Amino acid sequence: MLARAPDEQGWRILTEERGRIRREDAFATEEEACEAFWQELKPPDRPVRQRTPQERDRARARTHEAIAEYRKAEEEYRRRGDADGARSS
Repeated sequence: MLARAPDEQGWRILTEERGRIRREDAFATEEEACEAFWQELKPPDRPVRQRTPQERDRARARTHEAIAEYRKAEEEYRRRGDADGARSS
């Protein structure tokens, strides 16, 4: 968390766990504290690895397989439900 120092003479970044302060960094100004806090929170500046065309093709194929498996399971589930409903009528 980002908070004023207890003596109100600066700012601090705290890491707290179960009511105990695990880490505390002090800063003279709110701007410094906010910048340090942002540096900890911001996403890394490294690019996401791009998939190769072969990896994309394999992923698409697996997606199509998974959809087909899901549809087959859905059909079987519905058939069992219809059969169970017909028996109880």
